[in-house]
Amino acid sequence: MIYISGDNDVGGEHEFVDSKLVERFRRIFPDFINTLKNSFTITEVNLMSGARVVRNVSSPQNSRLHILLSHPPYLPFYSGISPIKDQIDLILSAHDHTSHTHEKQGRSLETKNIDSSRPQERLIGNGRPPFEIQFPTCSYR
Repeated sequence: MIYISGDNDVGGEHEFVDSKLVERFRRIFPDFINTLKNSFTITEVNLMSGARVVRNVSSPQNSRLHILLSHPPYLPFYSGISPIKDQIDLILSAHDHTSHTHEKQGRSLETKNIDSSRPQERLIGNGRPPFEIQFPTCSYR
C-alpha cells in the first residue's frame, strides 16, 4: 500500500502542504515504498508546494520503470514544470473522488474514465509517453 498525502490529509482544502505535516502523516500512515526500490525508481513530488521532490527511492541502474507519485493529477496540470518529466513511465495520482487515465498524445492529452469492472492494460516504458492512473482519493477522517 502506498499513501500519498495531499492538502486535505495534512490541512484543509487548498492549504499549503508543509513538509512537517507530510512527515507527521507518514509516521501515522507508513507505506511500503522502500520494498519496491529493487524493481523500480520511484519519485514522489509535492506539486502543491512548487513541484519539489519529496522522496526519491532509487533502484539499481538497470531499472526498467520510473514511477512518479503525485497527490494531484500530474499530466493534466503539471507536466510542463517537472525537471524529471522526460524520465517518467508511469504516474500514480489521486486528489479527486473519481478515477481516470491520462495519456499524452503528442501535444494533446487524452483522459478516459476508468471502468472499475474491467482491468486496465497498457504497455509502458521503453520510450512510450508517460501514462497516468488517477485513483479515487479516500478520506480517512
